[in-house]
Amino acid sequence: KANLVVFDVKEEWEYNRKNNLSKSYNSPFIGQKLKGRVLLTCNNNRLFKS
Repeated sequence: KANLVVFDVKEEWEYNRKNNLSKSYNSPFIGQKLKGRVLLTCNNNRLFKS
């Protein structure tokens, strides 16, 4: 069985409270513009879309 991640190295996005999945809101990354994002993950025959 294989696990796979599809990653877009060129996608730029901003980390903010709306897309923060943590229960904590005190991240030093809030407001940061980041480059690269996971688009799709296949793990143990299950597919997860970001």
